[in-house]
Amino acid sequence: MIADCGLQIADLKAGQGCARSNPQSAIRNPQWGMTLVELLVVITILGILLGAAIPVLSPADDSRRLREAARAVNTFIAGAKSRAKETGRPFGVAFKKLSQDTGRSGPRDSSDSNYLKDLDNVANDNGVCLELYYVEEPPPYAGFDSNARVMLGTDAVGGGVFNAGQIMVRYVRVGNDVAQNNDGLPPGYDSDEIPTGLFRPGDQMVVGDMRLSLSDTASGGSELTNGFYTTGMGNPANSMFATPLDGSLTSVAYVYDSNGRRLNDTPQSAWFDGRFWTEPLRYKILRQPTKASGEPLLMNEKTAIDLEASGFGNGVRLHDPYQTDSSGDPYPRSNPNEVIVMFTPEGAMNEAYLNTGPGTAGVQRSLISSNLFVLVGLRENLPAPETDFYNFSGTDRDKQDEKAKLNWLNGDSRWVVVGAQTGAVATVENAFVNPQTYAGSALPPAGNMLDGSRSQALQGRRDAEVTAAREFARQAVSQGGR
Repeated sequence: MIADCGLQIADLKAGQGCARSNPQSAIRNPQWGMTLVELLVVITILGILLGAAIPVLSPADDSRRLREAARAVNTFIAGAKSRAKETGRPFGVAFKKLSQDTGRSGPRDSSDSNYLKDLDNVANDNGVCLELYYVEEPPPYAGFDSNARVMLGTDAVGGGVFNAGQIMVRYVRVGNDVAQNNDGLPPGYDSDEIPTGLFRPGDQMVVGDMRLSLSDTASGGSELTNGFYTTGMGNPANSMFATPLDGSLTSVAYVYDSNGRRLNDTPQSAWFDGRFWTEPLRYKILRQPTKASGEPLLMNEKTAIDLEASGFGNGVRLHDPYQTDSSGDPYPRSNPNEVIVMFTPEGAMNEAYLNTGPGTAGVQRSLISSNLFVLVGLRENLPAPETDFYNFSGTDRDKQDEKAKLNWLNGDSRWVVVGAQTGAVATVENAFVNPQTYAGSALPPAGNMLDGSRSQALQGRRDAEVTAAREFARQAVSQGGR
């Protein structure tokens, strides 16, 4: 065997052996490890996992919160535009004022004993929006059947003096169930009951080429149920008040007195109670939008829609805390009703519902002719502080800190802008604004809350600042959004 191997005994003594006599020595021990390609794959996977986990684990700063909130608002508004196209009916977005939940909706009028306190503390939540929801326009109401009519009448405020800014509305229907002398209606017509909870103040009535706004609140709302009209307001004894729009009552012809007798057939001395009525006419009521199906959008932590700075390109604010009355006294809007913006099936914005008058002035339906600018900012900045940058003596860092307390001067805030004609939606950064540019003089002192000079000065100054802050937003909507 040794000879066959070709080794000498001396070799064996030296530790050499024959491979044929020890076959295990021919098998090398495997070396376990990773190739370069495998290592690169593992590193890539770890990088992806870390990239996804770090933003979740790291605390969000205000800038990131505002970007995410603005993106959500953009998507929600664009969703309303899409729903209008899908359904073929007007569809929109409601911006709910926080005052609806907190009750902090401001003073009712300047005679309120708490007026000064309310001006300082209560009207604040009208400028805050933390929730958006979808709304849709219900079908017009024209009565339950083809026999439904209305009669329009003059409003005699006393002594035969007519109130030209207000008219009366009677709901009637074809029929002879009640004797004429008992209902005061023309022959062949009876009173028609209106359904409870179907329409409300602010809805519009169309009669021929005339358009009226239903404005009756029944002497303080005693005949309103949850803000809607009740059946009792439809009978002739409780005729409803309405306000003519756009001077559309110029062609009204009054032919009956309040006892249902034709004026031409009755001596003037026998006319009953000095109120006159038209012929029974067909009508339809355009109802205000109501809440639609779909989950609302709740603003994320620390963010809010700043209704004080948000508004239309024509200068109308969604909430104006600097409103004054006809005498120039401060009288901020305190109506807590939501602001509504509607889209047509073609995708354009066509109507808005908001209160533009001082105090408790009701919601008005307005046609939209300019772009909508919605400011997403920090909740803690509302209501906006009355910082005076005139002769500001602090450092640049100090000024930056003060600007950060005003959403329209805060560089992290975002504008969501909606084009009026196209409905295009875009999200844009705040433009840089130097507030000292618009602070030509010191603000009047804030000692007397009934002195409107400070409110008027703030209103003018902040209008200029907000307009400048929207510069990028105006450019974006002109280039088109989605």
